[in-house]
Amino acid sequence: MNFFRIHRALVIFVLLSGGCSDRSSAATIRFQPVADTTLVEIAPDSNMGATWFLNAGTAGSSGLRNRGLYQFDFSSIPAHSKIKFAAVTLEVTREPSGGGPSSSFALHRMLKSWGEGDKNSTEVGSPGLGFPASTNEATWNARFAFTTNTWTFPGASNDFAAAVSSSTVVYGVALFPFFDSTPQMIADVQSW
Repeated sequence: MNFFRIHRALVIFVLLSGGCSDRSSAATIRFQPVADTTLVEIAPDSNMGATWFLNAGTAGSSGLRNRGLYQFDFSSIPAHSKIKFAAVTLEVTREPSGGGPSSSFALHRMLKSWGEGDKNSTEVGSPGLGFPASTNEATWNARFAFTTNTWTFPGASNDFAAAVSSSTVVYGVALFPFFDSTPQMIADVQSW
């Protein structure tokens, strides 16, 4: 799997609002993330919450991993709505130098909360390693740095749902990979 720098997540949900009334109406709502960060295995105590992109995948020949986290605020969805469709679109803004093969990426629902942080990338034009985290910022090692709120295992390995919400193949810069609506993604969004 390759490293990809990804930003501009967009989630699309088609809702059927019914509740207790006899009338139902359909609506499409688009969400941007309210928080995002990257967990960087090679810099396990660094944060990248203020970086305009996310790193995801395996970093070059080292085999070390990067995980991108997005958080959304669904409070604008009316109570008792039934989710009928949910999909995610991302933009690929960078790939490993020298290119690389197409890679499969999967989305999973996070099971634990985490702190976005305010650190940026360490190098211009590079995926970077972030900067040392401050209290309550997510890192490879902790959901909220310098607190007792760590991940079950580093990299949030057991802190996301095992079931894949959706997956797609990512294969190049300036493309917009589409994570299609699946029964699992619909169930995830409905549970929120």
